[in-house]
Amino acid sequence: AHAASSAALASFLIRLIKYHRGRPSVWSQGFISKVIALFTPRFWIVLLLIWAAALGYSRIYLGVHYPFDVLTGWFVGLAVGGFVFYPLQLWLIRRFS
Repeated sequence: AHAASSAALASFLIRLIKYHRGRPSVWSQGFISKVIALFTPRFWIVLLLIWAAALGYSRIYLGVHYPFDVLTGWFVGLAVGGFVFYPLQLWLIRRFS
């Protein structure tokens, strides 16, 4: 359950950060704000993937789960994250477009 919820949260947040990030306008701080807006999502994606992997590894290391449990949890979490993200994405597009 921990690995699945961790992977689901990571999957959901990665998609949310990657696809629903506003771009800076021409009137804002210019080049620096564009660089921050374009490169920050990659940082968070990598951080969330490392977090999910570390949590899964810790569950195996502590002996509370088998490797197959963690892998299954990751796949279930990714699937749940995807099933939650896409309807939410459609809802956000309809609501704010």
